[in-house]
Amino acid sequence: MDGTGSMAMKTGQAIPFSYAFTVSGDAMLPHDSRTNMQMVVNGVSLKIETITVAGKDYARSAGSAIWIEPVSGASPIKSILGPLSKVDGPVVRNVVEVDRPEIDGRKTRHLRYEGDATTLFEDVLEVTRTASVSVSNPRSVGELWIRVDNTQIVRQLVTLSIDLDGVDVQLAGMPRIAGRVSMDMSIDLHFSRHGEAIPQITAPPTGP
Repeated sequence: MDGTGSMAMKTGQAIPFSYAFTVSGDAMLPHDSRTNMQMVVNGVSLKIETITVAGKDYARSAGSAIWIEPVSGASPIKSILGPLSKVDGPVVRNVVEVDRPEIDGRKTRHLRYEGDATTLFEDVLEVTRTASVSVSNPRSVGELWIRVDNTQIVRQLVTLSIDLDGVDVQLAGMPRIAGRVSMDMSIDLHFSRHGEAIPQITAPPTGP
């Protein structure tokens, strides 16, 4: 897979936290992946390798030998794959077919659907939640391009937004975020080389 995306937290007109990324790597949907990410977090550029396997996330800075398990809810790869893996059951509604374009010489069905932004944001919400937090204006729109001949997903685009009131969170190295917060996220991933063999995705050793 390869793709791009961004997320921002806004308090009024200020943006105390934001990141944008490009990503490439291998994915075994719905949950396992191995990626290389280039991120810009609050203006600071980072290169990160990630592994997600068996529901756990691991990351290390490019060139480092040490893998760590990020704080629950703060993993960048979880933020990316979460909205993309939850596309069935009560999370998805109002599915419509937009058109049937050809991608790489093969016909696809282009579908648009509405999602449950509260559910899709749940990992991010976990680190911002307080006893008095309230959620409003959840919005989520997704698009899928699926091959007609073999049902393989070749592209998925998700946009999400949600408003929170009563937030009180201190992220490492970032200013305290408190009060009313709006969150926006956009993810656009492309999938290719379906069915080709890839090295097994396994959990790395962590610590020194």
